[in-house]
Amino acid sequence: MIEAYLAFDGNAGEALAYYQEVFGAPKPYVMREAATREAGSVAEAEAGPILYANLKTPVGDLMLSDTQRPGRTPPGSAYWLMVTHGDEALLREYFDRLARDGEALEPLARTFFSPLYGEVRDRFGYCWIFMLPSTLPVPEQP
Repeated sequence: MIEAYLAFDGNAGEALAYYQEVFGAPKPYVMREAATREAGSVAEAEAGPILYANLKTPVGDLMLSDTQRPGRTPPGSAYWLMVTHGDEALLREYFDRLARDGEALEPLARTFFSPLYGEVRDRFGYCWIFMLPSTLPVPEQP
């Protein structure tokens, strides 16, 4: 299993709410910086930087946090988050939700290696691949 862990520059809470909506996920586990010290109130304990969050989606876990180095951890483009699932309608729904506020880099379409494949950059700058598993036989290696 490969899990994704995303670092944000102070807006992890916004991203967490966004991804929760995109994937229709239940309430995530969130540990905020205030939890490491005695908070004066519930509101204070539920505010501030996120040290760790885990969002359990129907297609896998997404972990994230606010970086401890503000301004020095921009979203990367040298790697991709990949969502592979057998439910085409679900893949289309998630892809469309991310593309609505982001950019479809490669629209969902049939390819020689998958019945459905697409690429999208979300509004936070992270790139995602969506792919329906192929039913084509895997060629034997020589």
